Amino acid sequence: MSREIFDLRPADGFEWVQPVSEDDFDRVYRLDGSSVSKGWNPVQVSRFDPDGQGGRAADVPWLDRDGLVLSERAYVVSRGLLEPWGEFLQLHDSASRSLLWLHNVTCVVNGLDESQSEIERFSSGRVMRIKKHAFIRELVDGLLMFRVPQTTSVFVSADFVEAFGSFGLVGVSFNRVWSTA
Repeated sequence: MSREIFDLRPADGFEWVQPVSEDDFDRVYRLDGSSVSKGWNPVQVSRFDPDGQGGRAADVPWLDRDGLVLSERAYVVSRGLLEPWGEFLQLHDSASRSLLWLHNVTCVVNGLDESQSEIERFSSGRVMRIKKHAFIRELVDGLLMFRVPQTTSVFVSADFVEAFGSFGLVGVSFNRVWSTA
C-alpha cells in the first residue's frame, strides 16, 4: 500500500487573506504546532486578490502553508475532520465583518527523515526550506494532519485530501511532496 503526504498550496484564481496590522503578522505566520488559543484575541484580516485579476471568493482563503483559514461555511462542514488535529483561532474579516477561523495544527511529530530529504539551511543550521521531503513512515502512518519540528508547514495525508475534497470547498489545493510508491 502506497502512502502519500501533501502540503498546502493556494488554489489559482481565489482570494487570499493577510493581517491588517503588521503587529499581527508573527501571530499568524509563525504557528509551529504550539497551542496559542489561551489568550488569543481575534486578528483583523483583509481579503485581497494576489494577481489583481478579480480573485474569486474562497471558502478557504489562502494565508500560508502554516494553517487553513476557514469561512463560516468551511468551519461548519470541516470542523469534525479538523478538530482532533488542532485548535481553531478566530480571525475577523475587516471588510465584511464576518468571522473566519484559522486552524492551528498542534499535532507535531518528529517524522521528517532528514537523511533522505533534501534540505537547505541557513548558516545557523536552521531549516530554510525542504526541497525534497522524506518521512519516517512508521511515525506518520495514521496521521491525517501534522507538522514536523523542522518547519512550520502543515502536512496532510491522502485520506485527508479525499475527505476534505468531499466538502466541495474552494481556495486551497494540495501538492504531493512524498510518496512511498
